[in-house]
Amino acid sequence: MDYWQYKTQLEQRYHPERGHYTTYMLLARRRIPTGWEKIEIIHDVTTKYHLAKKIASLCTKYQASPQHMREILGGKSL
Repeated sequence: MDYWQYKTQLEQRYHPERGHYTTYMLLARRRIPTGWEKIEIIHDVTTKYHLAKKIASLCTKYQASPQHMREILGGKSL
């Protein structure tokens, strides 16, 4: 059985209407015998650090499959 771990990471983004801004991405990783394998990265999830950490924590706790991440996030950034 796969074990999933979700992490957040700070990133700098640019949007023509918003300019430069700081946001957080979610990184889904799978445990393999030699360490961790990156499975999926979802950019620009939220600009709120504590929300990003909470989402990552809950996805890890409940072992959400990376294939369902966009559904979990409502198909858009928060």
